[in-house]
Amino acid sequence: PAKKELLVSADCHVLEPPDLWERRIEPKFRHRLPRVEVDTKGHKILTVEGARPLRIRDFTLEGEDLERAKGGRSDLASRLYDLDRDGIDAEVIYPNRGLLMWASPDPAHQTAMCKVWNDWAFDFVGPQKHRCAPVAAVAPKDVETAVKEVERIAKIGYRTVFLPVQVQEQPYNLPLYDPLWAAIQDTGMPISFHVGTGKDPRTATGHGGATINYVWHALATAIEPVVQLCSSGVCERFPTLKFGTIEAGIGWLAWTLWVMGEGY
Repeated sequence: PAKKELLVSADCHVLEPPDLWERRIEPKFRHRLPRVEVDTKGHKILTVEGARPLRIRDFTLEGEDLERAKGGRSDLASRLYDLDRDGIDAEVIYPNRGLLMWASPDPAHQTAMCKVWNDWAFDFVGPQKHRCAPVAAVAPKDVETAVKEVERIAKIGYRTVFLPVQVQEQPYNLPLYDPLWAAIQDTGMPISFHVGTGKDPRTATGHGGATINYVWHALATAIEPVVQLCSSGVCERFPTLKFGTIEAGIGWLAWTLWVMGEGY
């Protein structure tokens, strides 16, 4: 039977080539990239500038977990097969390793990592860009540089600006971001705030640490940019600016709007 509605998968990810940033980033940043090291006890440690070291445990996936892990392959033919099999008309594609692009406190390092993703991802989808829409990552801490990157990615043909949910020591309610909101509004592209970006979301340890990190330090952070933009006059100054949170659920939204009204 004919389909009655358009189905878009709004939060797909891609497993980038393992040497993507190593091959493409400016040489002066190469030694500062996220990397896996082995400590004196033989443990694999993920080392990321701006985040605490994280031990990596080897495990074997089976069944649906294995199927899900394969779904993010950087093999366009496989992705299209999966979309057809699942009845999905189009997908929005986010990075995987690239979610760490804003971990470093150095905005120049952030920008260099974002540019590598932006230059690769649009080429990756190639002739399928009408169906596979990668997001364009922008490092907002240096606003002037961020505006230039927004203008560049708009010319490339991107349709979504991907910003971190948190900017360290520089929240989105500050007026200094106005040139960035203006530039994004001029392109007509919406903003995507994907959870777990902008700072290390794995800060809890001990009993329940994994759940605390997931619920509070990763997912709940998506509330932050929504409140900052809605409460600081950004929506009034830039009335056609569009933004949304990704992978954060929606149950919190009604409560957030209610308490913002109460606070006001």
